[in-house]
Amino acid sequence: MVNVLLASPKNPRSFWTFDETLMIAGKKSGFPPAGLLTVAGMLPERYNLKLVDENVEELKDEHFRWADVVLTSSMIIHWKSLERIISRANQFEKPVLAGGPLSTQYHHEIRGNATYFLGEAEAGSIDVILEDIVKRGYRPETRVIDKRKRFENMTKVPLQRFDLIKDNLKYYIAMAIQTTRGCPESCTFCNIPSLYGKITRVKEASNVVKELQLLHNYGWRGGVMIVDDNLVGNQKEIIPILHEIKDWQKENKYPFNFITQASLRMYENPELMEAMYQAGFSSVFFGLESPSQESLKFMGAQKNLQGKNERGKTSMLEKIRDIQANYFQAYAGFILGFDTDPDNIAKLMKAFIQDARISVAMVGPLGVLPDTPDYERYKREKRLVEGVRYGGDSGIFSRELSYVPMKNGERIDPNVVLDRHREVVGYINSPGAYFERTLEYIKNRNRKPLKKMVIGNEKLMSFLRSVYYQGVKSDYKGEYWNFLWNVVKNDISSFPEAVGYAAQGHHLITTTNESLKVDDVNTSLEKMLGRMGELSGDAMMTSLEKMLGRIGELSGDAVMRSKLYLEDIIKKYKNIREDFRNQVKSSYRKLIENSPSY
Repeated sequence: MVNVLLASPKNPRSFWTFDETLMIAGKKSGFPPAGLLTVAGMLPERYNLKLVDENVEELKDEHFRWADVVLTSSMIIHWKSLERIISRANQFEKPVLAGGPLSTQYHHEIRGNATYFLGEAEAGSIDVILEDIVKRGYRPETRVIDKRKRFENMTKVPLQRFDLIKDNLKYYIAMAIQTTRGCPESCTFCNIPSLYGKITRVKEASNVVKELQLLHNYGWRGGVMIVDDNLVGNQKEIIPILHEIKDWQKENKYPFNFITQASLRMYENPELMEAMYQAGFSSVFFGLESPSQESLKFMGAQKNLQGKNERGKTSMLEKIRDIQANYFQAYAGFILGFDTDPDNIAKLMKAFIQDARISVAMVGPLGVLPDTPDYERYKREKRLVEGVRYGGDSGIFSRELSYVPMKNGERIDPNVVLDRHREVVGYINSPGAYFERTLEYIKNRNRKPLKKMVIGNEKLMSFLRSVYYQGVKSDYKGEYWNFLWNVVKNDISSFPEAVGYAAQGHHLITTTNESLKVDDVNTSLEKMLGRMGELSGDAMMTSLEKMLGRIGELSGDAVMRSKLYLEDIIKKYKNIREDFRNQVKSSYRKLIENSPSY
């Protein structure tokens, strides 16, 4: 038999990975690698499969020695992790087949010897491709198998091989399944139509239910993320599937609560929203993008434009409030940095997020991705920044944009956009703002999720960890206890959910605080280097290195000011939590940690 190692790359720390929430929940990762588990379902029995998810267990040398071939799938955030996996496989002279969105769009930039599969796995005979790779054996070369733009019917999508992770289910917050692919929207910044097509393809209802049954058989109870990019892209075909899910849920006493991503267009279809509610959906992530009408038009986000409809609602704010009151909790994504953003966009965004009562709001500067209308436009206008690549995370403050921002036809300083980003995220993820809007969401609900939280030993331990890390150790313990007390006063039955919302807040609050500290160190050093502007880049770093190396010997008024400034930077660096320090630019980090004062 051929031994196939399915290696899932490690997620970097980010706003999206909810590391602090995982710690409180006693988990290691948000979701299992649904893509690899699906590909595993395509492989015949003559293949001996072993899946290692680096987020829940160590990928060891013995795994590579065992393997005849390494199969991996990754997204853009996994760039460094993917290159590490390929490098290790190369060291052991094991052939690699790499797929997923990262390989599809950036294969020509990824380091290491591998065969890159571009496009959806169903468009190629993966078992035949693997067989050929094994026969060829390891070769120090790069190959490409291009199946892009071949969007197969989803009847070809096999059931996920959950048996490969059955012993690790306990390490995940939720499971992940897929019901549709593709998106009919035309947002200029988004690469989903390029990757998966503009026509929404839908999986057969029977296969969706079979996957739910498999999870149930393996003992899973709790959250299930439906990882569709837009669940409601084909409303006519998704409603019957939702009815099938509802019937299965009722028959099995609602073992799952569902989370997904969807367009705000769902609001125009009450039947759809009710079907989702009855099927057990508790949360939906919406790409709301901006409170500015002009910016929504500019980015092609027609889905969010505020037009009057038959339900009498005229704004995104009213729609989101109605959805949260009567159907499910809303999470949302927002983008800063469009040419049409008004000067007060930061103020508008902060107010919208608070007024809409959106607990989890992911805000980031625009990232320009390949195969998008934005990429073509910025390239045509010579506004792409060479050497800067969007990393897929809207949170960590890199102080870099992948494009040149403009306003009224004039180029503007990138720091204008970056400072707005810092202002919005610093405010919305402050303890007071977070707990205030979350409490308002809870108080204004007319209906709660159908799936009631079961309070067992696991939830009890999560609560105790929350009390310890948030109610005892944190510097926002007052806001934490005030939030929980007000929830109890309003409706004690909402208390278990409120503890979960507080744990989500812990991640956002902590990650924001530490990221702001990182940003302070990076910008402080950049300012100092800016004062040495007459020197070349290498000369600046050498000069700064010498100053840091002799910091204890320096004298003279000007030099003393520099010395105090550097000592202040070192103090700021030490104040960053150790597991966040790798967010400081690597060149700066080495300088600081090699300084005698450190």
